[in-house]
Amino acid sequence: ILSLKPAQFFFFFFYSLYLWHWPIIVLYTYKTGPELLKFEKLWVFIACILAGTAGYCLIEKPCMKKNISKPSFGAMMAALTIAGVLAGSAFILTKGFETRFDPAVRKAASYLDYKKSKPENPCFLEEKTKITDSAMMDSCVKIDPGKKNILLLGDSHADHLYGAMAETLKNAQVTELASSGCRPLIGASGPQRCTGLFQRVMEKYLPENKFDVVILSGRWHEEDAALIAKTVAEISEHAKRVIVSGPIVTYTSAVPKLIAFSMIKGDEGKSVIAAQNKTSMAMDKKLREAAAQTGAEYFSVQDALCYDGACQYETPDHTPMIFDTGHLTHQGAIIVMRAMDKELGLSAP
Repeated sequence: ILSLKPAQFFFFFFYSLYLWHWPIIVLYTYKTGPELLKFEKLWVFIACILAGTAGYCLIEKPCMKKNISKPSFGAMMAALTIAGVLAGSAFILTKGFETRFDPAVRKAASYLDYKKSKPENPCFLEEKTKITDSAMMDSCVKIDPGKKNILLLGDSHADHLYGAMAETLKNAQVTELASSGCRPLIGASGPQRCTGLFQRVMEKYLPENKFDVVILSGRWHEEDAALIAKTVAEISEHAKRVIVSGPIVTYTSAVPKLIAFSMIKGDEGKSVIAAQNKTSMAMDKKLREAAAQTGAEYFSVQDALCYDGACQYETPDHTPMIFDTGHLTHQGAIIVMRAMDKELGLSAP
């Protein structure tokens, strides 16, 4: 097939297109932000086709016809290699020439590495966690007879609240039992580390300990609304209050990146707001209705952060409240927990 002229043309053309499309996309989104509108995607696609065609016709095809001696070819390759090493070294040593950006832009972008700076939490099971038996979580359960005892149960969307919850509710003893991979609901599917932990919570930790409040928080899915009733009913047998913490607003791209691009463009946050995921807003209403039918209390994270369709994404000192597409930084979690405490009176005796 490759001996046919049309096949050879398409092979070389698509290779040229492959070489050109990433530089074009990167340079374009550098100026406009990571999210492209439909018409922008069309223009970028056309630009890639034109660049790929020009690259093949004006560079690759003429070069294939020229006879370059081996010494000349070797010298050219050596020069290109040295130039590449020097350019790459300069890029690494200057951290991508970061000083060309305003300090506020660099501060926002630095939160892209926020997760790496978080200390490992033995009471939150992740895929990388060495704990394989949920019984090893026994030490995470802490009961103080002189305080209000709160159990925070869920996945990573519970874990991102824990530090701020313990800091905000100083008169409470907060226990976290969380695992990535499934929501804290009876009947939810997921890896054994997660479903096994939740089973142990229902069969051991809740019956054997007196929790005043159980807070359920997770990366909720639409089908979860049907599972809330049974879960709340069983937990209510062992706890005075059950609170369902609703979904956080998610974004189509990492929020620190969106904030940085917004600052560069000077659009006063409009591009960040445009990247807010509307499906999470619709889910909030559905879960609120499901929780109301069970007698559980409901806390809407979105009501606490959103006004007139726009949601708060940074603190007053311009610190990102979310470090990826939907997980709170500690500063963001503090704001959420203060709102939860104010609405539900968690810090009251």
